[in-house]
Amino acid sequence: AMPTCHSSRPPVRRPLAMQPQHSSMLLQGSTTRSRCSHMVVRAAPEDDREVVYNKEFGYSRKDVLIIIVALIALGVFMYEGLQAAGMSPGMAGNWVQLLIFLGICVGWVSTYLYRVANKVGATSTTVASAVHVA
Repeated sequence: AMPTCHSSRPPVRRPLAMQPQHSSMLLQGSTTRSRCSHMVVRAAPEDDREVVYNKEFGYSRKDVLIIIVALIALGVFMYEGLQAAGMSPGMAGNWVQLLIFLGICVGWVSTYLYRVANKVGATSTTVASAVHVA
């Protein structure tokens, strides 16, 4: 049976050489295949499982906004402090930029290394739950 396309646009036609060989997709007596330009996907009915949200710090939009504002404030205070200590504005800006960048990089990499060392993460959690279920 030929798949149907519920689109107002005509089907896309491509030469056979450009498509994988599926005999059910061949048009009768033609050297081209018809293919829908889009597909309609419907979600399965909701099951009664409860959605569990991560409540740890750093996993919500509010937490991310707090982190961003804190980093900006830290940069401003460092910049003003270095200028008050007698550093030129250009050099103070360079040092603040370097220290904030290195702090973010070292901080992010250290959390990654912590998760790897303690086997905490999406892959290990998924595998562990799949093994537990089976």
